[in-house]
Amino acid sequence: MQYIEAGLCAFPAIRSQKRPMGKWKEYQNRFPTEAEWEGWKFADAVCLVCGKISGNLLMIDFDQQGKALPEFQNKIDPELYKRLVIEQSQSGGFHIIIRSTEPACGNVVLAKDFLGKVLIETRGEGGIFLCAPTPGYELVQGDFNSIPVLHSDDVETLLKAAWSLDQQTAGEDGSRGAPAPLASGCRPPFAVCRLRSKTPMEDYNERGREDFKKLLEKHGWQFVKNGDDNEWWRRPGKNSGHSATLHHQKPTFYIHSVNCTLPDQQGYSLFYVYAHLEHGDDHKAAARELVAQGYGDTFIQEPVELPDFITEFPEEETDDAEDDETEESEDCPEMFPAHLLNVPGFVNELSQFINETSFVLQPVYALAAALAFQALLCAQNVKDPTGIRSNIYLIVAGRSASGKERGRAVIKEIITKLENTPEFKGFYSPKKFILEETASYPALVRHLEANHGALLWLWDEMGVVFPSLNNDRTSYLSGIIPVIMRLYSSADSIFLPHARAGKDDTLPAIQQPNLVLYGTSVKDKLFNAFSMDTLTDGFIGRLMIFEGDDSAKRRKLHQIPQVPTR
Repeated sequence: MQYIEAGLCAFPAIRSQKRPMGKWKEYQNRFPTEAEWEGWKFADAVCLVCGKISGNLLMIDFDQQGKALPEFQNKIDPELYKRLVIEQSQSGGFHIIIRSTEPACGNVVLAKDFLGKVLIETRGEGGIFLCAPTPGYELVQGDFNSIPVLHSDDVETLLKAAWSLDQQTAGEDGSRGAPAPLASGCRPPFAVCRLRSKTPMEDYNERGREDFKKLLEKHGWQFVKNGDDNEWWRRPGKNSGHSATLHHQKPTFYIHSVNCTLPDQQGYSLFYVYAHLEHGDDHKAAARELVAQGYGDTFIQEPVELPDFITEFPEEETDDAEDDETEESEDCPEMFPAHLLNVPGFVNELSQFINETSFVLQPVYALAAALAFQALLCAQNVKDPTGIRSNIYLIVAGRSASGKERGRAVIKEIITKLENTPEFKGFYSPKKFILEETASYPALVRHLEANHGALLWLWDEMGVVFPSLNNDRTSYLSGIIPVIMRLYSSADSIFLPHARAGKDDTLPAIQQPNLVLYGTSVKDKLFNAFSMDTLTDGFIGRLMIFEGDDSAKRRKLHQIPQVPTR
């Protein structure tokens, strides 16, 4: 409420995700009420909405622990720099906060380092940023109650100073232009493909000005006149005045008219306008077209031979079949596609070792075991953009003595070797990270908690005990399936065990639990155990079943090879 009294639109935020809590677009046009803030009492962070609603509020964000800030300060008049409000963020970066007499620009990247990582960017119209008193955010200069209102010339000075620090497009003298060449022997220790200096969007913004003017004329815009810093343009259907300005130096097209198809009082990059006019705001299609027109640098890298599973696929059947045969084939699942067995990297190395050292060649079983072990190694360190982590539940199903046991044996041997390796001694241990006995609900939770939330459960003869999981409420396994499903869905948050009646001991909460289930079973017992309940309770939907080749024959192995030390 103090922010709101100061004319700043404040909104609750989620600190760990650096984003507003809930929908916030409407607060670009109005302030939240005191009653609304009362309903947000559980927020753990606060953010400010930039732009017009907060008095043309603009934040210049210095990323990478603010390593560009000292050089930026040297380019600014000391008196101007003293007027700025500056806070340090939880990641060690810095925010410079100002207000402007003119409308604030949008969210623009001003400077990148030579690897393409952002150094400086803005948060303006349409943007937000977390701020003090959010934990980790601290004011180091000025006060939010007295944010300076700068003339457009001073704002331009700040933005140009930041712009000149772009290591991708600035020469040694700070001038704009082609990237300065790397000195001999100064190539950074990264793959050559990381040195791509410009995307099609960046390249078009930098050298596509003449094509952009032709684009405007194609869509009915008219050039009016040149100014000191801008070109003035008139929208289609208007006979006098101007509707937008094109900056001479920056690739920014600023809309002044409410009758344009883009919102007024905002600045847009050349690429953004191009994508809007030519491709209906489909930026991917616009980028592809620009590549065809010659924009964007080409990757410089050695030829890479892609694995077969990416480049080769089984040929489609071309033989004509009878209608009844076609229907029957659609009802029967096919064997595991052979071209998917050759997964590159560690998974492929491990699955090949398991398969080649098994007394029965079962590449499908070997792949399943390798995936389970890789999932344990990833544990809480890897997730996809939607938050899905490496919690996988899989089972290998086949006849007795078909080679199902080899993968489990190799996994245990690897963990044992890690336990005896000096750099991992005391950390990796079969007793810590592997659960082999079928566990009760409390035992499973406590084992996870003791191992910092990472556990590989090797469940043998799963089909034998499967029928009792949902039907026998007196069994010590009762409740295991619901817990397994809750652990799966809690992988990117926190697992909170339910209270147990009549029990004094409290089961622990677990941050980001990572349970990998690797089961084995005789095929008939597993499938016969499926009931209406098991098929509809969600567990089967999370379970991957790897069927081996029951016709595979035994090999003569006089000695099973040891797992390599390294």
